[in-house]
Amino acid sequence: MSEPTKLQFDSFEVIKINIERFQNWKKKQVAFDVKHVSELGSKENSNSFHSYILVTAKGEEEAGPINLEVHVVGKFTIIGDHITNKERESFIHISSPAILFPYVRAFISSVTIQMNIEPIILPPVNFYAAAARQKEENRDLPSG
Repeated sequence: MSEPTKLQFDSFEVIKINIERFQNWKKKQVAFDVKHVSELGSKENSNSFHSYILVTAKGEEEAGPINLEVHVVGKFTIIGDHITNKERESFIHISSPAILFPYVRAFISSVTIQMNIEPIILPPVNFYAAAARQKEENRDLPSG
């Protein structure tokens, strides 16, 4: 009997952080944009991949803007020999960003606390719904 396929979270790194805060900034409304991109491993190691989460935020102009850009990469490995394409897609586009995102949220909150401002706490993201939307958008694209 074969073992079930698993997703292993190997590590994460913050690869870019850029924060610009103006003196009169007060946390009112900050618009966040969260993107997820994956980079598959080589043919020799097709079960490893990188999952990137890119976060940008901008505050309201009249409140004194805060500009934030954070890029985080998570390194993952799929363990198991018998994996379907559907399982692989789910691990890459849903599970990996769902595992990585809490680390990104905690990092941004921690950095903003250290800046002696009210912490920025990112709202949760439903990566299942985001993947479904992306799949639907891709289906609507003209082929060829």
